[in-house]
Amino acid sequence: MCFGSVCMRIKFAILAAALCLSSAAQAVTTLTFDADTACGLTACADGSVISQDYGDTADFNVTYATRAGVGATALIDPFVRFWSTDYGDLQGIAYASVEEGVTEIRIEPLGQRGLSFTAFDIAGWFRTNRNTSVHLFDLQYNPLEAYDVVAPGVGHERNEFVSYNVANGFILQIGPDAFNSGIDNLVFDTLDAVPGVPEPSSWLMMILGFAFTGLAVRRSGRAAARA
Repeated sequence: MCFGSVCMRIKFAILAAALCLSSAAQAVTTLTFDADTACGLTACADGSVISQDYGDTADFNVTYATRAGVGATALIDPFVRFWSTDYGDLQGIAYASVEEGVTEIRIEPLGQRGLSFTAFDIAGWFRTNRNTSVHLFDLQYNPLEAYDVVAPGVGHERNEFVSYNVANGFILQIGPDAFNSGIDNLVFDTLDAVPGVPEPSSWLMMILGFAFTGLAVRRSGRAAARA
């Protein structure tokens, strides 16, 4: 229960907390690997190399590679390739440049920002289910998550992550057999670094502090009036 101006103080404190927390998340970015934009100055053809500039902005840098295996293994090619159709129902996908290769996509924020990785789609080549695995690392190849997945030949599999807020960026690897397992619609948020923003529990204590302070001021005012 609260009274008049105390309630108003609590409401303003809650609103301020919500605004500070919501300002941390920026616009969602989706890498769709469209033929018109993914390969640089010319439109992609099937098998074209995806440009290392694709996906880059003032806020983050995206790089692509094909590796021999999962983790910090030998680099086969400093790129991945584009294909237009026939990976399930996806249109415009990225895949490893060689058989049994591992697709690697590295996303690194620039400046005082972080990343929140959300989701991506995967599908198998030419109406065939493909067994592969998903690996998520930080930029030092420390594992964050790993699991097996079937890249379906019909439709596609949506892979969603509940919450991966990575301060310095992340590396996504798909493989082995990422030659026949294409990925699309990679979704992530760029996060502002908000110095000094308290954790949610700290916000609660702050709000309660405002409430008790306001109530104490109100009571002391009444006591002075009665005296």
